[in-house]
Amino acid sequence: MTISCNRSKNNKFIKVPFLFLLAFSLIYLSISTIYGLSSQQIGELIQQEEQKLKNLKESINQKYQELSNLRQAITTTQNDIPSIQNQINHIQKEIELNQLIKREIENLLGIKKLEKKIQEYKLIENIKLDYLNWKSSRFDVFHVLLNDGLDVKLTDFYRIKLFQEQTKLLYDLNLQLDKIQKDITDIQNKIDTFVAREKELFAKKKELEAYLNSLTSMLGQTTNIINTLEQQRRNIQQNLSFLSIEQKIAQERERILLLQNNNIQSAGNGVYLDTFEENKGFVVFGRGRDLYQGHGVGLSQLGAHGMAQNGWSYKQILQFYYQNTEVRSGYENFTINVEGYGPMNIEDYVAGQGEILPPRARACGTPEQVAHNPRKYATSGCWPEEAIKALVVAYRTYALFYTKNGRSICTNVNCQVYNPNYDSRWAVDETRGEVITYNGNLIEAVYSAENNQGFGTANNETVFQSFSGDGNPFPYLRSVNDNDVSTKGPYHNWTYKTKAYSLEDIRNLLMFVANNPSKFGSISTYISSFDLSNTNYRYMSLERDPSLRVSKVKLFTTDGRIHVIGGYWFKYIWNIYVYENNIRNESGRYDYIYSQTYFIHKL
Repeated sequence: MTISCNRSKNNKFIKVPFLFLLAFSLIYLSISTIYGLSSQQIGELIQQEEQKLKNLKESINQKYQELSNLRQAITTTQNDIPSIQNQINHIQKEIELNQLIKREIENLLGIKKLEKKIQEYKLIENIKLDYLNWKSSRFDVFHVLLNDGLDVKLTDFYRIKLFQEQTKLLYDLNLQLDKIQKDITDIQNKIDTFVAREKELFAKKKELEAYLNSLTSMLGQTTNIINTLEQQRRNIQQNLSFLSIEQKIAQERERILLLQNNNIQSAGNGVYLDTFEENKGFVVFGRGRDLYQGHGVGLSQLGAHGMAQNGWSYKQILQFYYQNTEVRSGYENFTINVEGYGPMNIEDYVAGQGEILPPRARACGTPEQVAHNPRKYATSGCWPEEAIKALVVAYRTYALFYTKNGRSICTNVNCQVYNPNYDSRWAVDETRGEVITYNGNLIEAVYSAENNQGFGTANNETVFQSFSGDGNPFPYLRSVNDNDVSTKGPYHNWTYKTKAYSLEDIRNLLMFVANNPSKFGSISTYISSFDLSNTNYRYMSLERDPSLRVSKVKLFTTDGRIHVIGGYWFKYIWNIYVYENNIRNESGRYDYIYSQTYFIHKL
């Protein structure tokens, strides 16, 4: 069975640093204390942390509700302020309009007053003229004109005439003046009312603005509280993740110590640690065998086998191994380039998949099913139907992802095994055009034979990593534990143990790597950067992902430096070093580290 991702594809996995916590960086718990606890005691700590997490989540939910209420209040207030401003603007326009009306009425009042004066003047002139006419008929006109004053009769006449004419001619003007004055008073009252309302609205707007500032301040404070609580939640979750792994390690330690007749023996009275100090011997032990099981990332073929036997559908299997993905159809008309064959329809290519029991990937069926549909069913040499369909969809997805930029796909284990004489047409037809996507995009659907070495599949950056153990975590290639449902292969519980070594041996190993680039390739240059000439190591520490595979090996020097090697690459250089120097264990075999799930026993 293939290992779908060969090491040549590592470059795309080295962009983001590996984020798993160091054992000695735990925030709340004492590592020295953890290492001395049993799996049951660690389980009790897990329960305590889970209760803390539960309480914290309740507090966070409460704060989020407060945050929601504050945001609603802010939104309402932000909407109210423009509404009030619109009212203010309307009132200001009303004030301006009424002031214009008032000025127009005042101008009219002035005009009417002037008309009144003119009428009064005309009245007096007319009276004078009437008097002169009356007088001229009785006296000499020149005598009257030369007279300096009016006689008593003239005065009486003028008064009577003036009163009569005012009553008659000026009565309407006075009424108009009174009405205009009343209009001015009314419009001024209206203006005063608008001004008072404007002041009220300004005061309300100012009050709302102050309230909005208060809400905004409270929003910031609540957000800060939530951020603090979320950080505490993340810390507790990190603690739980660490404790979960340490519990698994403790369980494995306890299991190994109880083994009586196995390939691995108890390392004397030593204590199991993931941190190893100087001047003390140690042995490396582990379980699983990568050469036969595969890289350990993504879908496990034996896992799919067991799941299908337990009633899982192929979509359930795919979405278990490829987290947060969906199975989508519509990809049946793509053409890809296949090395040695040229352009080929994707469905024809998938029909020749050679990942499961080539050349006949048949589903297990009854004799009746075999008789009815021999191209699909067999009674022996067969696999569960849903497992084959899951592999076919992963096979199709990987091919389309691999060739999406026009690249040709090879036909061996370095890509995917393909042979046109193989026959999975029935599974192709039943999953026609179906692929696995994450956020609508094709995923890199890597898979291998048996990804579980006792604790589940690996994170992609644990296996496909840079020399320093860094990688780009893919959200759909996270570690999942299929222990309960996976079919167990022959190497699932296979264990091994090396002979004793020291930190000085580790230094000699690295010196050998640095001085032999022809044997080790570019990692030799990386190890050379450690400047090993005057280096002594004080202790070594291992980091793991949830599958317990080693993601990083950290070597701490006596002068305070830290040399970091990816867990995969440490195994890689160890095994070449062992082979080149013919280092063998008590059984006469090369003293290899056989899997990335390896541990340390102190002697």
